[in-house]
Amino acid sequence: MVTRTKPRTGVGAATGLEATSAAEVDRIAGRARQAAFEFAGRGREGRARMLDAIADSLDAQRDVLVQTADE
Repeated sequence: MVTRTKPRTGVGAATGLEATSAAEVDRIAGRARQAAFEFAGRGREGRARMLDAIADSLDAQRDVLVQTADE
């Protein structure tokens, strides 16, 4: 079971999540490596558009993200 520690209180809490196996980490790392190659293939302008879209999405969800981080 994976636990977390609330940064403001230092109190630990269960997350309900199971630890990731080494095999699953390897699979995820392989997918991330492939995604990095595809991201690089978008070119400078394509990467900039994608990062701008991610920033806009995060900004639009700012209140929810702050509330979640504060829990």
